[in-house]
Amino acid sequence: MVQIVTNNGSTFMKAGKQLMKKYNLYWTPCAAHYINLIFEDIGKRPSVIEVINNARKITNFIYNHACTFSRCKRGFGDQATIAARSTMVPGESL
Repeated sequence: MVQIVTNNGSTFMKAGKQLMKKYNLYWTPCAAHYINLIFEDIGKRPSVIEVINNARKITNFIYNHACTFSRCKRGFGDQATIAARSTMVPGESL
């Protein structure tokens, strides 16, 4: 048996179901695509937008102030400060 994984668009879903009827295969929608859609919806919630904006302000403050940045590096180590800069919600850009 063959498994096919596709995008979750309506055209792909319809084609996948038709292929399963005609051929001996198993079609599944892409779980990563569903998860990405869920995170996009979560990222549109006002409370989440507020948290993201506040986190960006804090991150920008830390990175724009050498003394604060130096203290963070000493207190949390290099990994903590680097990770904070690379964290973002899917569909968002800095």
